[in-house]
Amino acid sequence: QWHEAERKCSEVLLDIDGACVKALFRRGQCQVQLGNLEDAKKDLLKARDLENSIADEVEKELVKLRRQQKVLDQKDRSWAQKALQKGLADERSAQSAQVLSQAQPEECRDKEPQQMARKS
Repeated sequence: QWHEAERKCSEVLLDIDGACVKALFRRGQCQVQLGNLEDAKKDLLKARDLENSIADEVEKELVKLRRQQKVLDQKDRSWAQKALQKGLADERSAQSAQVLSQAQPEECRDKEPQQMARKS
């Protein structure tokens, strides 16, 4: 269902109107559901840039996207810890795994790249 909807939105954007806000927004929603988070973010932000009146709806979708990204990041971090601990099984690997678990402070996780660049 999500694949089909994403495909139809892509058809509209490619064949009819590349700046169709509704198609961009809907394709972004589909991409979130399909786990294509980078593509989803691009579509949602472009839709918001074209039509500011949907900013609230876009933000709701971006919150879903960030939630999914957090889950994926946690899984990746957990996998990396296990790989380092089991794969090399030495003290240095265990220390690296501990560093990974403490990487990326909470305040940085949900920020947009533009916000992070301003802090630097």
